Amino acid sequence: MSEYVRMMREKIGHSPLLICGAGVIVYKNGKVLLQKRKDNDCYGYPGGSMELYEEVEQAAKRELFEETGLTAIKLELFDIFSGEDMTYVLPNKDEVSNVDIVFVCTDFTGDVITSTNETTECKWFSIENLPENISPPNVRPLNSFVQAQLMKNNAYDILLNLETIIAKREISNIEDYLTDDFVEFCSSGETVNKNDVVISYKNARPVNCTIQDFNIKYMADNLVQATYISILNDKRARRTSLWKFNNKKWQMFFHQGTLI
Repeated sequence: MSEYVRMMREKIGHSPLLICGAGVIVYKNGKVLLQKRKDNDCYGYPGGSMELYEEVEQAAKRELFEETGLTAIKLELFDIFSGEDMTYVLPNKDEVSNVDIVFVCTDFTGDVITSTNETTECKWFSIENLPENISPPNVRPLNSFVQAQLMKNNAYDILLNLETIIAKREISNIEDYLTDDFVEFCSSGETVNKNDVVISYKNARPVNCTIQDFNIKYMADNLVQATYISILNDKRARRTSLWKFNNKKWQMFFHQGTLI
């Protein structure tokens, strides 16, 4: 418990207290590092409440080191979680309404501490086989992270499906899958942007377009190049798209087609 929270508890007792905290999901080789808490016998990711005037990233690094012995080389902001399902009554009857600023750490040094004065163990778990007894305030953030990571890991199937329904003009919300700075170099030599594409798809009818030789190549952790051949009315085009994993989903930011 931070000194600030301790001071507030002396004033308000067990009454609900708004807590701003920083959490860290440590991820490596398809596994997350979870610790088992002593107070509720549940697993969760490292984290805790911020100290007064503390910077949030500094708090995240501090909590990670104190609870696991790991030093974060780089933190990436994952998401901010708040709301009714982030409210929790601690075993000591203190009620908290959490605002959890969650980071992901894939670059770190140090050896994992197996237990502390607040935890009984610290273990790696596959994202596809997390323990059932997850600490309640960590349930939504962990589920959100797992869903996002599985979407990244299943890029081939997801992007093949997206490229197919886009090529067939069977997608009604194409704006959700294009970045704001999207650009396409058409086979005609014309350049179009996101707004142009959204307008063209608004009243478009589906077409009988097929895709062949679909492949993807990871250019970086969150960046994929998709290549394929499209066939429409006996016209064949070699196409390339660049997709980035952004806001928990894949979005296209570049496309080019060349008739062959």
